[in-house]
Parts: sequence; structure tokens; C-alpha cells
Amino acid sequence: MGRKSSKAKEKKQKRLEERAAMAAVCAKVEAANKVSITGVKTGGGGWGEMPTVAVWAPPASPHLFLGRLFAFFPLLQLEDPLEAFPVFKKYDRNGLNVSIECKRVASLERATVDWAFELTKTNMQTLYEQSEWGWKDREKRDELTDERAWFLIAREPSARPVAFSHFRFDVECGDEVLYCYEVQLESQVRRRGLGKFLLQILQLVANSTQMKKVMLTVFKHNHGAYQFFREALHALAT
Repeated sequence: MGRKSSKAKEKKQKRLEERAAMAAVCAKVEAANKVSITGVKTGGGGWGEMPTVAVWAPPASPHLFLGRLFAFFPLLQLEDPLEAFPVFKKYDRNGLNVSIECKRVASLERATVDWAFELTKTNMQTLYEQSEWGWKDREKRDELTDERAWFLIAREPSARPVAFSHFRFDVECGDEVLYCYEVQLESQVRRRGLGKFLLQILQLVANSTQMKKVMLTVFKHNHGAYQFFREALHALAT
């Protein structure tokens, strides 16, 4: 009787510890999502599972320069997660001169959201149609305009957007993560390091909000993107 009682107590204690751990993870995600509370809720819902993909989720490296910054710059009271890191708000190399902004979807102009949707459709529709899920305009637009959505937008001096990343703070497999939904670039700004720079910013934001890792999904048949993210994320983790 005593042994059974002891085992029951151990199981109960383990369940309590697991619940406490999950509560702590959810609290971090909720705190990250409160970095900016300005703007109006846009509604919309999550898109659910992605088609068959490869997942790359490298932990932040203690040797990574970006990984050492977050301890000195608490971001939870900032409306702009990049406000404390002005050096990352500009990309001026390889023939490009763009500014980078980080905003919730509710703070973006409708024209910018429409542009992000159309760019995603141009770049990704064929790849989606080659999968069992197919392409659905409404579901992709709902995903981009979900109230939890954050955006990095790269703009030319004329304010014309040329690249973006859509990301969210979420819980994945019990871990607090920054989940990257999209990294999309206009054709004329590709292969100049801008995409990799946006991933560096995502790593910075993840560290600054105490997320455990950056995660993203890639179609296995999108060989170019597969190779790009593999090399870029490996570089960030070393």
C-alpha cells in the first residue's frame, strides 16, 4: 500500500511539474506577443498544418554575437522590437539600400498587406499547387492577417516594399519559439544577402524576447529555399 501511494504521489508531482513548465513557456510567448499592443485587432484565424515539409530549428548558439545582446536590452515595453538595435534597421550593401521596420499586422497599411499577399502568391502558388494542399487565396490571406502576425518589412528609400518576413511567437512541441511563416523577396533584390539579414533579425528578436529557438517550414520540393535556409541557419548557429 505504501509503495502504491508513493508512486501515485510521484506521478502527481511529475504532472504538476509538467504543467508548471508548460505554463512558464506559455507565459513567455504571451509576454513576447505583448511587445506592442497598439493598433486594432484584424481578426482572422490560423491556417492549421502545413503540407509535408522539412523543419529546421537550430538553438541559439552561445557563440553567436546576436545571442549575447538580449541580456542588455529588455524589449517587452517597446512598440518596435528593433528600437534598441538601430544597426539592424538598415541594409546598405551589395547594391541595396533599404530600411527595415518591424510591426504588427494591425499597424501596417492595407496596401502593404496586399503587396505581401501578392508577392507570396507570385513566389509560392506553383509550389503549393505541386503539394497535396494546393493554393487557397483566402486561407493564405487569413494567415497573413492573423492578429498574432508580426512583419519585418524592407523598403527602398522611396518607401516601396521589396521584401518581408511574417513571423509569430508561439509554442511548438512544448518550447517557446519564434515561428517564421514567410521570407519573401522581390526578384530584383534576391541573392544580395537581404534574406539572410532578415533571418539574423529574427534570431535577434527571438533572443531578445527569450524564445528558445527560431523555427520555419520549407517544402521539400522547393530545393532552392531548402538549401538557402539550411546554409543560412547553419551560419547563424555557428
